[in-house]
Amino acid sequence: MLVGDMVKIQAGMSIPVDGILIRGSGVTCDEAAMTGESDEMHKDVISNCMHKLNEVLEEEKETRHQNRSIHSLPSPLMLSGTSVLTGEGFFLVIVVGEKSQQGKIWAALESNPD
Repeated sequence: MLVGDMVKIQAGMSIPVDGILIRGSGVTCDEAAMTGESDEMHKDVISNCMHKLNEVLEEEKETRHQNRSIHSLPSPLMLSGTSVLTGEGFFLVIVVGEKSQQGKIWAALESNPD
């Protein structure tokens, strides 16, 4: 896969590169291997993610209470080394190889301390 490629995703697929979801329906991912978070992460296109963030910020402004967690907002980012739990869609490849999230982790594990 190369930067700029479009990748079709579906439940059960492992994500091999980093990307941005551009179309999807009901996409959730298991990011435990990358982030340590055991909860499934909801994915959506960036416009929907921004809309949801603005809704939450407005609600917080009105109630003067922060009412969000990392799991309450969807993310458009598809991270290498994670897997799709539910849904289907397409994402745009933005980072591959050693610069991807998985690549950075592998490089750190393989580095030799002097």
